[in-house]
Amino acid sequence: MTLTAKRLDELMPDATLLESDEPEMESSLHYLQLALLVSCLDWLWRDRQDYFIGANLTIYFSRQKLKNRDFRDPDFFLVKNIQNHPRRSWVVWEEDGKYPDLIIELLSTSTAAIDKAFLVPDKFVATRE
Repeated sequence: MTLTAKRLDELMPDATLLESDEPEMESSLHYLQLALLVSCLDWLWRDRQDYFIGANLTIYFSRQKLKNRDFRDPDFFLVKNIQNHPRRSWVVWEEDGKYPDLIIELLSTSTAAIDKAFLVPDKFVATRE
Protein backbone atom coordinates (compact mmCIF):
# COMPACT_ATOMS: atom_id res chain seq x y z
CA MET A 1 0.00 0.00 0.00
CA THR A 2 1.31 3.42 -0.95
CA LEU A 3 0.52 6.52 1.07
CA THR A 4 0.38 9.93 -0.53
CA ALA A 5 1.76 12.90 1.37
CA LYS A 6 -1.77 14.23 1.77
CA ARG A 7 -3.04 10.93 3.21
CA LEU A 8 -0.06 10.67 5.55
CA ASP A 9 -0.79 14.22 6.73
CA GLU A 10 -4.40 13.24 7.47
CA LEU A 11 -3.27 10.23 9.50
CA MET A 12 -0.77 12.12 11.63
CA PRO A 13 -1.86 13.41 15.04
CA ASP A 14 -1.46 17.04 16.07
CA ALA A 15 2.30 17.25 16.35
CA THR A 16 2.22 20.40 18.49
CA LEU A 17 1.48 18.04 21.40
CA LEU A 18 4.70 16.05 20.97
CA GLU A 19 6.68 15.97 24.20
CA SER A 20 10.42 16.48 24.29
CA ASP A 21 12.47 13.29 24.28
CA GLU A 22 15.48 14.94 25.90
CA PRO A 23 17.02 13.10 28.88
CA GLU A 24 17.96 14.87 32.09
CA MET A 25 21.12 16.97 32.21
CA GLU A 26 24.43 15.29 32.97
CA SER A 27 25.58 17.49 35.86
CA SER A 28 24.89 20.58 37.92
CA LEU A 29 27.54 22.44 35.89
CA HIS A 30 25.65 21.58 32.71
CA TYR A 31 22.47 23.01 34.25
CA LEU A 32 24.22 26.21 35.39
CA GLN A 33 25.78 26.80 31.95
CA LEU A 34 22.45 26.35 30.23
CA ALA A 35 20.59 28.54 32.74
CA LEU A 36 23.19 31.30 32.29
CA LEU A 37 22.91 31.16 28.50
CA VAL A 38 19.10 31.30 28.54
CA SER A 39 18.83 34.01 31.20
CA CYS A 40 21.40 36.26 29.47
CA LEU A 41 19.60 36.13 26.14
CA ASP A 42 16.18 36.57 27.77
CA TRP A 43 17.50 39.63 29.62
CA LEU A 44 19.14 41.07 26.50
CA TRP A 45 15.93 40.66 24.49
CA ARG A 46 13.52 41.39 27.36
CA ASP A 47 11.53 43.87 25.24
CA ARG A 48 11.11 41.48 22.32
CA GLN A 49 8.50 38.81 21.69
CA ASP A 50 9.76 37.57 18.32
CA TYR A 51 12.07 34.75 19.36
CA PHE A 52 11.91 31.34 20.98
CA ILE A 53 14.59 29.69 23.09
CA GLY A 54 14.57 25.95 23.38
CA ALA A 55 16.55 24.59 26.29
CA ASN A 56 16.85 20.82 26.59
CA LEU A 57 13.97 20.35 24.11
CA THR A 58 13.69 17.94 21.22
CA ILE A 59 13.68 19.19 17.64
CA TYR A 60 11.48 17.11 15.31
CA PHE A 61 12.69 17.87 11.79
CA SER A 62 10.17 15.86 9.75
CA ARG A 63 7.42 13.30 10.12
CA GLN A 64 9.61 10.66 8.49
CA LYS A 65 12.44 11.32 10.92
CA LEU A 66 9.94 11.14 13.78
CA LYS A 67 8.74 7.77 12.50
CA ASN A 68 12.35 6.56 12.34
CA ARG A 69 13.07 8.09 15.77
CA ASP A 70 15.73 10.25 14.10
CA PHE A 71 15.40 13.52 15.98
CA ARG A 72 17.78 15.70 17.95
CA ASP A 73 17.90 17.03 21.47
CA PRO A 74 20.28 19.99 21.57
CA ASP A 75 20.98 21.74 24.84
CA PHE A 76 20.04 25.14 23.46
CA PHE A 77 18.51 26.50 20.29
CA LEU A 78 17.25 29.87 19.17
CA VAL A 79 14.60 30.64 16.57
CA LYS A 80 14.21 34.25 15.52
CA ASN A 81 11.18 35.96 13.97
CA ILE A 82 8.68 33.61 15.58
CA GLN A 83 5.96 34.09 18.18
CA ASN A 84 7.31 33.51 21.68
CA HIS A 85 5.08 31.13 23.61
CA PRO A 86 5.71 27.94 25.60
CA ARG A 87 6.26 24.77 23.57
CA ARG A 88 6.72 21.12 24.56
CA SER A 89 9.18 20.57 21.71
CA TRP A 90 10.12 22.19 18.39
CA VAL A 91 8.18 20.61 15.53
CA VAL A 92 9.49 22.05 12.26
CA TRP A 93 6.44 21.24 10.13
CA GLU A 94 4.10 22.78 12.72
CA GLU A 95 6.20 25.97 12.70
CA ASP A 96 5.79 26.59 8.95
CA GLY A 97 9.04 24.77 8.18
CA LYS A 98 11.14 27.10 10.35
CA TYR A 99 14.40 25.61 11.58
CA PRO A 100 16.44 26.96 14.52
CA ASP A 101 18.75 29.83 13.62
CA LEU A 102 21.30 28.79 16.23
CA ILE A 103 21.97 25.48 17.99
CA ILE A 104 24.39 25.13 20.89
CA GLU A 105 25.43 21.82 22.37
CA LEU A 106 27.29 21.87 25.69
CA LEU A 107 29.69 18.98 25.25
CA SER A 108 30.17 16.51 28.04
CA THR A 109 32.57 13.61 28.17
CA SER A 110 29.79 11.02 28.02
CA THR A 111 28.10 12.40 24.88
CA ALA A 112 30.80 14.38 23.04
CA ALA A 113 31.27 11.87 20.20
CA ILE A 114 27.53 11.75 19.45
CA ASP A 115 27.08 15.51 19.81
CA LYS A 116 30.00 16.29 17.48
CA ALA A 117 28.48 14.00 14.84
CA PHE A 118 25.21 15.98 14.84
CA LEU A 119 25.41 17.62 11.42
CA VAL A 120 23.80 20.98 10.82
CA PRO A 121 24.66 23.66 8.26
CA ASP A 122 27.37 26.11 9.34
CA LYS A 123 28.27 24.06 12.41
CA PHE A 124 31.00 25.43 14.67
CA VAL A 125 32.41 23.34 17.49
CA ALA A 126 34.32 25.05 20.30
CA THR A 127 36.19 22.92 22.78
CA ARG A 128 38.73 23.50 25.52
CA GLU A 129 41.27 21.36 23.65
